[in-house]
Amino acid sequence: MTFDEPISLAALVFKWRNDHGYSISEASRVSGIPFATLRRIEHGSEPRSATIAKLSKVLLMPPNELYSRYLFKSEDEKKYQ
Repeated sequence: MTFDEPISLAALVFKWRNDHGYSISEASRVSGIPFATLRRIEHGSEPRSATIAKLSKVLLMPPNELYSRYLFKSEDEKKYQ
């Protein structure tokens, strides 16, 4: 991981949205993900699998990679959050 790589799904989604100049409303329209869901993700909520599938398309990242890099937390990682 490089220092400029987002370290959370929230940061990744926020970066994608800002890199494209999208408001949350525009990002919602482009991704097919409801506005409220995107907002919750950007505030740290973990999305459901259907949302992960939609995110993977707009982020150009396979769902399994998205899940393993940004959503899966080992028991040790959970202790330090």
